[in-house]
Amino acid sequence: MKYRFIPVLTTIALAGFLFCLLSALGITDTLCLTQGCEVYQGYTVAGISFYWIGAAVFLILGLMSLWPGAYGLLAILTGIVLVGNFVFLIIQFLLWPCTSCLIVAALLGSFAWILAGHVKPGFRILCMVWLLLFSANILHLAKDSIPPWPVLGKSNADIQVFFSPTCPACRQVVENFLQQSDLVTHVAFYPLAKNKDDQHRISLLVRNLRQGMPAAQAFAFHWQMLSPQENPGRNGYLAFNLWRNQLHLAKKGATQVPLIISRIALGDNFDDIPPSPDGCSIFSPDAEGCEDEPVPDPFESIFK
Repeated sequence: MKYRFIPVLTTIALAGFLFCLLSALGITDTLCLTQGCEVYQGYTVAGISFYWIGAAVFLILGLMSLWPGAYGLLAILTGIVLVGNFVFLIIQFLLWPCTSCLIVAALLGSFAWILAGHVKPGFRILCMVWLLLFSANILHLAKDSIPPWPVLGKSNADIQVFFSPTCPACRQVVENFLQQSDLVTHVAFYPLAKNKDDQHRISLLVRNLRQGMPAAQAFAFHWQMLSPQENPGRNGYLAFNLWRNQLHLAKKGATQVPLIISRIALGDNFDDIPPSPDGCSIFSPDAEGCEDEPVPDPFESIFK
């Protein structure tokens, strides 16, 4: 057997040891891009941080990788650690993904895959299960890391208003917010498109806002039916941004607009207002109730 892969295993183990050590000391906190990092930072076993345990595990794996005669034992130990990692990957998938945790998992998985080519074939089954769970977590992380896109307002605004240009209830909610000078500076507006007509109207809204048109006027134009001459054509970048907003809505478990998410009180009567029966199902291109016709304003009492 040739052992040219030994330096690679040792290097990966050393990288894992250093990363866990730095994480335990809080030096890698800037790499934490998700809420899971903060949540799992307090996880311990017998009062010992997972990062310290991880550093010890990588140190042992690295030392054992220098002893070719112990590769059978190394495979057993790595398999046990992988199974333990399975549990943590499942927890992350069901709750919150953790950037730092997935970096540790990636180093462990790389170590295991390289080792799998030099030990009994059964070890590869564990590696394949790890790859499946790891891939699922990467997709989960990507989903949670993509923020929604506001067409108007700051991304960290206290109030988020999700709307569709062909939703009458949305129009009334948006126009009410635009009329409230004390609130509008705290609002970000997030458009959603359920069909091409919506996309074209939002494209017109984006163009007018970028050209400096006042927000109320730009929105007024985009609520109207488009003529063939006003059709701006397909915009791939806009389509991606609108998909980001749909993704955010799906994460919230919402299917209809208008949707208002607020960190501040909107009015004394806001909590008493039931969900609007005239909202639009944003995931149905021909959703019933989204026609361009006047409907009663379900949020009227918010601003009285």
